[in-house]
Amino acid sequence: MSTKRKKLNNGLEIPLMGLGTSRILTIKDETIPEKERINPANVVYHAIQNGIRLIDTAYKYKNEKDVGIGINNAIKDKLCKREDLIIIGKVWIKFRKDPEKALRETLKKLQLDYIDIYMDHWPSGIDYREDQDYREDPEDGRFEMVSIYDFWPKMEHLVDIGLAKSLGVSNYNVQCLCNLLSFSRIKPVVNEVEYHLFYIQKSLKEFCEKQNISVIAYYPMPRGNGAKIYSLNNPEFDILKNEFIIKLAKKYGKTPGQIILNWHYCQGTIPIPSTSKLDRMKENLEALDFKLEEEDIKKLSSHFKQISLKKFCGCRRFFGINVLA
Repeated sequence: MSTKRKKLNNGLEIPLMGLGTSRILTIKDETIPEKERINPANVVYHAIQNGIRLIDTAYKYKNEKDVGIGINNAIKDKLCKREDLIIIGKVWIKFRKDPEKALRETLKKLQLDYIDIYMDHWPSGIDYREDQDYREDPEDGRFEMVSIYDFWPKMEHLVDIGLAKSLGVSNYNVQCLCNLLSFSRIKPVVNEVEYHLFYIQKSLKEFCEKQNISVIAYYPMPRGNGAKIYSLNNPEFDILKNEFIIKLAKKYGKTPGQIILNWHYCQGTIPIPSTSKLDRMKENLEALDFKLEEEDIKKLSSHFKQISLKKFCGCRRFFGINVLA
């Protein structure tokens, strides 16, 4: 099974495949033994058991405590050591005034002493409000925002005091990155964005590569969030049933999902597929054990470029500009 890693701009080595935990649902079926129930703790535990060493979570996912249970149970059962894992956490925008307090709360929930990569979850401006968030969490109503110029030095302090090994950003476009890089003392090691065959952000990826910032791809398949709903009425967006993908799967003796994830591998992006299916984790890792031919990579990218440029994760607004990353 693959244990491939790449070195980030600060020397930290990150696995080339991870587990995203944003869409893992908890199934509370009393007829199923507790250890076999689907919940973030069991999913993370089994992911580590199957070789996954990169775990992505966030305050906004509301599952940090369960993710921490899964991590610590795996360490306790000697499936891995803490230093073998790369754990990603994210500060939500309403906590920008005091990211240290936010991180300490995250670490408490995760039962960890440090985070490997702490990210700014969303770039944002002065007067943020998302109605859906407001309905789900009254605390996410209108609140005063903190300038990136005040916020980022506080993030850098987290590295200085050892609470975070490195910093990252999420959903940053080129303009956001240029702004940050113009004054930052500690540059981000990664930019986690929506990136998949329906949404190939070529210019953003090229900019990140020039700045030695690695791209982590969420919704890499894509199957979750709006993609699943959208594909019901638009069959061409059901990527695992795409004839071109299936043809390549037969050629390489792999599953359609492995073809898609290997495309990410060949692109140099780090996919973090979210799945609660335990057998799927091993299958995902095995997507790194081969490499698509260069001609097939070009055909794959070109084929989907002709379908549509489709973003499935909703945009936020900051300084009057839509976030397109």
